Amino acid sequence: MPPDAIVIDGAGRYLMPGLIDMHVHYFRRRYGILFVANGVTTVRNMFGTPMHLEMRAAAGSASQPGPSIFTTGPLMDGSPSAWADPAVAIIDTPEEAEASVAQQKRDGYDFLKTYSRLSLPAFDAITAAAKRHDIRVVGHLPEQVPLSHAVERGLESVEHVHSLLPTLQAETSPFRGQPVARAMFDHVDTEKIARAATTMRDAAAWFCPTMVVIEKMALVHRIEEELAREDVHLLPKGVDAYWRGLSSAYGITPEFIPLLQRAADVQRTIVAGVHAAGARLLLGTDSNMPLVAWGFAIHDELRLFVEAGLTPYKAIRAGTCDAAEFLNSSNEFGRVAPGLRADLLLLEGDPFADVANVARRTGVMQRGRWLPEADLKRMLEENAAAVDSSSGPVPRRSEVDATSSEVGKK
Repeated sequence: MPPDAIVIDGAGRYLMPGLIDMHVHYFRRRYGILFVANGVTTVRNMFGTPMHLEMRAAAGSASQPGPSIFTTGPLMDGSPSAWADPAVAIIDTPEEAEASVAQQKRDGYDFLKTYSRLSLPAFDAITAAAKRHDIRVVGHLPEQVPLSHAVERGLESVEHVHSLLPTLQAETSPFRGQPVARAMFDHVDTEKIARAATTMRDAAAWFCPTMVVIEKMALVHRIEEELAREDVHLLPKGVDAYWRGLSSAYGITPEFIPLLQRAADVQRTIVAGVHAAGARLLLGTDSNMPLVAWGFAIHDELRLFVEAGLTPYKAIRAGTCDAAEFLNSSNEFGRVAPGLRADLLLLEGDPFADVANVARRTGVMQRGRWLPEADLKRMLEENAAAVDSSSGPVPRRSEVDATSSEVGKK
């Protein structure tokens, strides 16, 4: 043993791999410590820019602790896009698909991300170009593309519970054949869940439900109370204003709270059915959404997986070795094994007995650097003194359209 080695007493404690959050929006470098302090040592960023390529190269530096990064390129959406951000790649023709895919591959992004407004021909052009340029496709299930078609053409991970809602609508639903709407949660045919899951399983496509988003949306009506939570005060100043603006843009008004509360129950049923049918699950949070705090939200998502019927062991696998398998990195991280990267959590309690024990850390080791809990808390407090005027882009209209809920009232 080297004479200057750090000795860490693990007696009576539990060692597990660092967590992998497979759906984040990581728009500020200083949010890296929020992930690491919550045991998230790797993330898949789902709205990429050149900044994320720089952050990926610098991940784990002592000057700015942060998780290792995999990242998609810019969103690939049809017109009109839900986003006014100029970084969004608008794809309506095969030529636009080829140019964007080739550029994202040259730039070095790990994945392409499809979005909701893509037409079926545009989606097919993207997946065909992705095969030619050897880059993987993940993202939203576009509203004009059937699930079976999307996964057969190469959509490797389906993001968010709401992506499955059109596929799961009952025959009597007034929303059949329409764009995604929140009220679709009230018209889910539970018998269709297993069929959708089998479709994904047979195509080797994974499902990243991001359940915490709906749960937090249902709490926006008491946003002041939620912002007063102990963990939220550790976020940089200005995040509260950003979340309020995002809530408004997404049309989250008091009248939708009962529907969102029902939706929180329905999504547990969907995830339980997908898991029971053998489709593979990924742990992701969609951090950046209202009240979905970077790093902190992973523990909510773990709890929700268990509430959906997964054992703590299965829930933890979805955010460790299973995620590493999806990232083709099982020989690098995601497990506790000789020769793998030292991304590790030392816990006070048994996480298989209670998944909440994943949050009871003694410390985090990231890329071989040991960060005891006292140091992590100090870094969080220092980070909280920073001021952010914005935490990311805001959609021009709701992705889950508020007005379309009127259909269900007629």
